[in-house]
This record gives sequence, structure tokens and C-alpha cells, in this order.
Amino acid sequence: MITISRIKKDFGGPICRSCINNRYGVKLSRKHCRYEKHSDVCPSCGERKHIVKRLSLLGYLKGIGKKPVPPHETRERKREEDGNA
Repeated sequence: MITISRIKKDFGGPICRSCINNRYGVKLSRKHCRYEKHSDVCPSCGERKHIVKRLSLLGYLKGIGKKPVPPHETRERKREEDGNA
């Protein structure tokens, strides 16, 4: 299950939505996340983005049973999606 405390434990702090989607294999949209007031540098990707502070109820429900995916598997999954599109 994806929780903010688990994300902080895995990545050393809260991260941006795109990194959560890539690392956990979910497709969270803007409405599934609650953000910090100001953008900041994401510790995972190093880009300046809005950092996820909390997840909405739908965001938690989408994250049930999800565990972090190793980075090389994430790249392979993206290649497969691009090939199928």
C-alpha cells in the first residue's frame, strides 16, 4: 500500500506525482494527490515540481497492494507501453 510515510521511508522524503507513478506502477492523477503550497526539488528525480503532501482516499485505494518497482523494470515497462501505443 502506498502511504506518504512509506514513500518518505523508501525515498528519504516526499516525492513528485510522476515519480510515484513510475516507481510504484500506478496512474495517479492530480485529483488523487494533495500538494505542498510551493514547488520544490524532488529528491527522486531532481527536478523542480510540486511535491505530494498527502493522497486522497481514491489515491490510497489505487495504491493498495503496490510496492516499489526497481528502476530497471520501470524503464522496461515504459518501453513496452510505448511499443504498444
